[in-house]
Amino acid sequence: MIIIDQPNKYEDSFRRVQQLNRYSQPVIQPITGRRLMSQLLCPSLIELACSPKTLTVFVLNAGKDVQSFWLDQASSPANTFFATIEKKSWGKKASYTNTPPEDIGQILIVDDVVASGETASAVLSLVDRTYPEKPCYFATWIYLDTGQANLKENDTGLSGFDGGWCGLAVRPSYGFSRPPINSLSTLLAKPMIRQDYVGKYAKNARGFNQILNSLERKE
Repeated sequence: MIIIDQPNKYEDSFRRVQQLNRYSQPVIQPITGRRLMSQLLCPSLIELACSPKTLTVFVLNAGKDVQSFWLDQASSPANTFFATIEKKSWGKKASYTNTPPEDIGQILIVDDVVASGETASAVLSLVDRTYPEKPCYFATWIYLDTGQANLKENDTGLSGFDGGWCGLAVRPSYGFSRPPINSLSTLLAKPMIRQDYVGKYAKNARGFNQILNSLERKE
């Protein structure tokens, strides 16, 4: 699955991304950020985010694009903040980009994909230090469901969270621990991630890269 994730930039490339299936195994399904956001947003999520007591934390780098799609379809969260992620030898570390407010009742963490839960847990650790014992929720475009979660009953399968929402839940398949999920912007901008993705999922790397190169020239 490739997320066409930047508003008004790559959505006209939907059909070209579909052409990757000539050269991939398993099937690569394109899906737009606009569609994922429309599937994610619901009255209960919007109500939580718009509460003046809620801190909504978008996870960078995808957070900027996710926020843009949110603002295109719903009211702005009452308190919007961003968190950056650093890879360390022991895992991932999250940091705020600015100082969050003190008078907060609950936290909502928003990202494009929750797969291993490592990034979400890193942000959870950060907000737990800032707001100990405050309820924390997550919202994500795509959630990798390993069979342990029941989002309808707020059992997220992620330790420490009090509930969550997702636009699309997917299951591991094709003999891999996770489906072939990535964003188009990442595949075009980060050669190492692209090389790994192509190596895992392309049955014809040359043809696969030719299509990605043609999308690159459309920027």
